[in-house]
Amino acid sequence: MIPNYGVAIIIITVIIKLLFWPIRPRALVDEEMQKFQPLIKKLKEKYKDDPQRLNQEQMRLYKEHKIKPICRLLADASTDPVFFGLFAMLA
Repeated sequence: MIPNYGVAIIIITVIIKLLFWPIRPRALVDEEMQKFQPLIKKLKEKYKDDPQRLNQEQMRLYKEHKIKPICRLLADASTDPVFFGLFAMLA
């Protein structure tokens, strides 16, 4: 249908991005994480010598404010297999 491979790849990429757009709450997660960066920075300064305690306090902070940092990772990881598969198909 499309004689140019470059244009075909761009069109496929745009279609895949549009399909996965609803499950990618990246902007929301970024905004929430930016609000808490000063708090996390204070925790890092306070517990710089105790990494285990730092992790506990960060998790407590996330739990108090109902932030799920894993959501961004899952959103990013959901499209990666599709793009790796397309790359393997074209390579």
